Amino acid sequence: ETETFAELKLKYYNENADIASVRYVNNRAFLKSLLAETMDNFSEKLTIELPYYDEEADNPRKIIEEIYYDNPLNAVGLPEVTVEVYPKTGELSRIVEIDISYYSASSSLLSTVSAAVDALYSTLPEAASPSQIALAIHDTLCATIDYDKDTAQSDAFSGQQTKGRPYSMVGAMLDNYAVGEGFALAYKALCDEAGIPCLVIIGENGGTGRHVWNMIKLENAWYHVDVAFDDLNSDFSGEVPVISHDYFLKTDAAMKDLVYIWSNAPHLCTSEELTYELITSTEVLTIPADTVIS
Repeated sequence: ETETFAELKLKYYNENADIASVRYVNNRAFLKSLLAETMDNFSEKLTIELPYYDEEADNPRKIIEEIYYDNPLNAVGLPEVTVEVYPKTGELSRIVEIDISYYSASSSLLSTVSAAVDALYSTLPEAASPSQIALAIHDTLCATIDYDKDTAQSDAFSGQQTKGRPYSMVGAMLDNYAVGEGFALAYKALCDEAGIPCLVIIGENGGTGRHVWNMIKLENAWYHVDVAFDDLNSDFSGEVPVISHDYFLKTDAAMKDLVYIWSNAPHLCTSEELTYELITSTEVLTIPADTVIS
C-alpha cells in the first residue's frame, strides 16, 4: 500500500506542483473538516490523496455546499469549485486537486455580515419561547428584506440560480434585498444564534426552478418555513404593513399541496401541534412594533 501511494505521488509530482502540500484523507468526515478549514481561511486550493475515491460520496462540490448551507456565516456566497482527479481512470488510489473561487474572499465583509446578524438578533424579545423567537425572526426578516422578483425570474430562465448578492447573506443582511436563498440563509443564521435547530432546504416550487427555504425544530417536531414567499404575500402598501404566515410552520403534506418538491430533507414534518394561531394566541408580538400580523 505504501509503495502504491509513493508511486502515485511520484507520478503526480512529475506533472504537477509541490507534493508537500498534498493531504492524505481516508474518510469523508476528515475531508469535510479539511474543506471547512480551507473555506474558513479563504484558501483557494486543497490537494488531497485518497486510498479510494468515490466520485459520488467524496464529491468536493457537494461537501462544500453542505458546509456552506450548514454555516451561513462561513462564507458570503456559495463558492465555485473545480475538481481535477489524477489519474482519471485505472487506479483506486487518487490525488484530487480542488480549486475554490469565492464570491468575496473578504474576512472584513464576513465580519460586517456577522455584525448585522448580531444587531438584528439583539432586537428580538429576550424572555420568549423558541416558537416565539422563530416567529419573531420570520416577521423581522419579512419587514426588513425585500424579495428580489426581477433576479428570481430572470435567473430561473438562465439557470444561474446560486450566484450574486441576492442569493447570499450579503444581499439579505446588508442590502436588505434577496431571493429565497438569501432569506433562507438569513433565517438559519438567526435561528442558529437563538439555538433553534434549522436546516436549509433546496428544492423547487411550482415548476419555476430552484427554490430554497427552511425547516426548523420546535418542541421535538420539524416544520417547514418559507420566509421569502411569506414576504411576497405580505402587504406593505399601507402605512401599517400586514405580514403573511401562509408558509410558516407547515407540514410536508401542506407543502406538497403548495406545489413544493424537495429531496434533501433528513427529517419528516408531520406534526400539526404548533401553528401560527396557537403561538399568537398566548403572546403579544413586539417585533416589529408597528406591524399588523395576519
